[in-house]
Amino acid sequence: RPLAIVLLSFAVGGCDHDKLTGPHGSVTGIYALRTINGVALPAAGNGQDLRDFTVIADTIRVYEDGFGVEVIVTSRPGQTGVQRQEQELQLSYDQGYVAFDVEYPCRDVLASSAASCIAPPHHRGVRSSNGMTFTYSVMYRVPLVFERVGPILPE
Repeated sequence: RPLAIVLLSFAVGGCDHDKLTGPHGSVTGIYALRTINGVALPAAGNGQDLRDFTVIADTIRVYEDGFGVEVIVTSRPGQTGVQRQEQELQLSYDQGYVAFDVEYPCRDVLASSAASCIAPPHHRGVRSSNGMTFTYSVMYRVPLVFERVGPILPE
């Protein structure tokens, strides 16, 4: 349990009080990944066609406008230590704000007109008052169950 707290702190890194608001509004939720396909972290994260990797920790900060920032910590065979990746994402909700799609922006700049990015949605899911579950993903095993752990408000 103490290791999980340290890893969560490492994954959320940079989520201090003055980053709770910004160009995307206030943070409306902070979510920590708890299980992948029913297995507690660390767990295999890859789908059938992707390279092997293990998810050590994954957190998502969601802002008022649906913009989000995901911080994922992984380990990969043949690489020393863990890798930390921070990426932007956009959540699009249904009218009841329960079901949602997730899209990662494509940052590829190609000389040709052929696209190398995976077409969105990259994830689909549902949320509740205590978390969110990705029920579909083009990149990971599902379901991905995230627990709501914030926002942590300034004192």
